[in-house]
Amino acid sequence: MRWLVPALAALVVLSGCSPDVPLSSRPSDVDSARDLARSVAHAGDCGSLEDLGAGTGYWEFTCQAGDRSFTITAVSDRRALLARTAALSWSSAPVKTGKWYLVQEGLDFGQSKAGPPRPTPVSDLDRFPGRVVRVAG
Repeated sequence: MRWLVPALAALVVLSGCSPDVPLSSRPSDVDSARDLARSVAHAGDCGSLEDLGAGTGYWEFTCQAGDRSFTITAVSDRRALLARTAALSWSSAPVKTGKWYLVQEGLDFGQSKAGPPRPTPVSDLDRFPGRVVRVAG
């Protein structure tokens, strides 16, 4: 019986370490979108998840992996997914898509928004679940 308390304490600590929202979850508000983004970031070993902004049917977050920054966009429906994909048409960088999310590399830390973006190899997105699509610019 002495082992029960430490075992329960360990279970409580470990349950807070990984998100329990499936990657196929469809977000309906900022909280459920954040949960989905947290699951995507966790699957990609990408930390420091932060809110970036929102629009009609979508919510954007950022996470960091080493010196790389990635944008995770959670969407509420297919129309928002198509609209957000089309909004990325200014960039030739690859995008990784899941059922209700998109992942794209953000700016390098210290890179000016005015500076030219660094090309993003598809392999940079390998850490995330989903399928790679290229958005024609």
